[in-house]
Order: sequence, then structure tokens, then C-alpha cells
Amino acid sequence: MRILFILFLVFQSFIQAQTLKEKQLFELLKTDNHFAMIRHAYAPGFGDPVNFDINIKNTQRNLNKTGMKQAENIGKLFKKNEIIDADIYSSYWFRCYETAKLMDLGEVTKIGGLNSFYEDHFDKKQTANILKKWLATKEIKKPLILVTHQVNISNLTNRYANSGEIVIVKKLNNDKFEVAGSIATLKN
Repeated sequence: MRILFILFLVFQSFIQAQTLKEKQLFELLKTDNHFAMIRHAYAPGFGDPVNFDINIKNTQRNLNKTGMKQAENIGKLFKKNEIIDADIYSSYWFRCYETAKLMDLGEVTKIGGLNSFYEDHFDKKQTANILKKWLATKEIKKPLILVTHQVNISNLTNRYANSGEIVIVKKLNNDKFEVAGSIATLKN
């Protein structure tokens, strides 16, 4: 019985540490030069269909009901952590834009530097440079949220992100970036 009690205490400590870390990450997001990169919510499949057209929704891999619910829950998570209004930018892909809209944290603006370069839809170097130059000049005074693709997050941060994962990043000098941590949002 004593062992079960000790295991319970260890488990409780782990849960409290995870919650505290999440709260600390959201607090960082409220400070200057920190921003969130979010991989779009769950969209089943891999890549995009061969008839992909950036302007036509049904030629893309899109959010399903699970992804839509996940996006809404991401917004609720931000609100729970007292972030109710943010500067939100999205890739032109519908799954990113819908994720950002469903979060319901403010107006969403599309920018090319968040577009996917997977499957060579856009040039990787050019897209990455657009994002880095934009971030270099972007004054971050309120929470900044970038909804994008796994390849963009990995390219900027060297971090793999799952569907809906929130990666908190600090903008350093000289176009350098540092990951403070991440928050998983996809529940199995």
C-alpha cells in the first residue's frame, strides 16, 4: 500500500510539473520577442493530392472533425492561459488558415513565409528567407502566433512538431531563434 501511495505522489508531481511548464511557456509568449509556431491541426493523410492548387480547398489535405475540434481546443487553451487576443498569421493552405480561424483569437493574416515547401510547392530557401526577414523586422509586443507546416517549424527551429503542437520560440539577435519548449495538443 505504501508503494502505491509513493507512486501516486510521484505521478502527481509529474502532472504538476507538466502543468507548470505549460503555464510558464504561455507566460513567455506574453513577453517581448517570443512567439508561437503551431503546426496546423490534424488533417489526415500525408502531403497533398497530385491535383493540388493553393486556391482550391478540395485539392488539398484538409482538417477533419478531429482537426477542427483540436483547433477549437487550442484556442481554448490559449484563453485558459489568459491570451484572448493575438497577432495571428497563417500559411495560405486551407488547413492552416482554418486552424487559425477556429482558434478564435483574432484576425488571421496569410503570409507566404509560412507556406509549405514540402513536395516543392514553394522554394525552401526563398520561403525560409521570407519568414526570417519578416521575423527580423516584426516587433513582438503582444502574443504572436504563426500557424504553419511541420517543415517550416523544423527548418526554423530544428524541432519536429506533431499536428497542433505549439512550439514557443524566442527571437534572438542575428536571425537566430531558440526553442523554449512545446505543448502537445492532439489527444489520442
